[in-house]
Amino acid sequence: MNILIDTNIILDLALRRKPFNTVAKQFFAFLEDNENNFKGYVSSSTISDLYYIISKTKSKTYAYDFIKDFVLLLEIATVDKAVILNAFDSTIDDFEDAIQESSALLNDIDIIITRNDKDFKNSRIKIYNPQEFLEEIQYKRRI
Repeated sequence: MNILIDTNIILDLALRRKPFNTVAKQFFAFLEDNENNFKGYVSSSTISDLYYIISKTKSKTYAYDFIKDFVLLLEIATVDKAVILNAFDSTIDDFEDAIQESSALLNDIDIIITRNDKDFKNSRIKIYNPQEFLEEIQYKRRI
């Protein structure tokens, strides 16, 4: 199963934003576990957003190091002309979020993980926050 991780979840980890960084760590530890059948993705447009925000909050060196290590864990979902044009047809109000959804749709991604699930209320893809996702996965493994 393919999962697109929204920028806010990555920033929770990178910037150690409390109280969200704890569940973000748990979520990324889950993705790193090679026994899981889940593949994590980040949209290519998220990379530049991450660099900008992390470098302004921490430092350029920290931003480079974090992103370089982070990209080794995840696949990159493309954002191209088709994604942008598809985003214009989205029922999601925020254009940045519409691009995330469109990128997920056109890259065969099944789930988007975000803390801003209300921003994705009209999404054509299943939306979870990291805590809900981890709880559902644990539940499914028990049955």
